[in-house]
Amino acid sequence: MHDNFPVLVRSMTAAAVPFARSGFRVLIDFSIPPTFVDTARKILKEVPFDFVLLRPSFEVCAQRAARRPEGAISDTVRLKSFYARFEEGTIKPICDDDADPESLARQIAEGLNQGRFRCRHS
Repeated sequence: MHDNFPVLVRSMTAAAVPFARSGFRVLIDFSIPPTFVDTARKILKEVPFDFVLLRPSFEVCAQRAARRPEGAISDTVRLKSFYARFEEGTIKPICDDDADPESLARQIAEGLNQGRFRCRHS
């Protein structure tokens, strides 16, 4: 993993704070490992947030990474190491290699509406 990755994730999260405090609904769509949730709590302070973890199988991730038109990833050892970070922590993932985007969106919307993805402050 690149040394700048933690800085990038913390910066994106911090940049979202003024928008969330101003009443905007903010979505950070990025590959953020679930072990980052504790750091996010510290950055976001009183701002409530949800964490949705979509985690297809490693095989599907490797196929998608290799097929990217730009930035293809063929180093499966490095990819497997990064993938392992998404298996850590206590966040329950959505793992469905066969779901189409619409059904995944429905699962996410239902979970958000039910508070299933809400990260509670300690």
